[in-house]
Amino acid sequence: MSNYLIVPPEGGLTSEERAADISRQLYCITRPESIQNPDEADFNLFPLIIHPATGEAALSIVLDWVIYVNSAVDLTKLQELFPLMPPGEKTSLSLDITGSSTVVFSTIIPTECTVRDEAYMEAAGWFPPEPEE
Repeated sequence: MSNYLIVPPEGGLTSEERAADISRQLYCITRPESIQNPDEADFNLFPLIIHPATGEAALSIVLDWVIYVNSAVDLTKLQELFPLMPPGEKTSLSLDITGSSTVVFSTIIPTECTVRDEAYMEAAGWFPPEPEE
């Protein structure tokens, strides 16, 4: 069953903009922008979905996804996407990421984030029924 990280608007960004930026910066943990090829400019780690009625965005995540950490990783942009995260948590998550060659995604989800399963998302109207032909 799929899991989803609901991304509220924050820091002057819409929900969709912030979700896209978070997914992009998660990709940059493995492939920092400083070493990317030009064709990687739009690569993201997780796809996003948009609620058809509210416009709110969520990332379709894999909780046990192993992220390879590049030694040149810069977490500044990712951290800026979580302005409400306490400084201590930012430091702890940064050390967890930079202190290892791999990290499991579920271990770096900030406490301010809401993860929901597919049943919740369906009940909340994220997946409208397919029209009958």
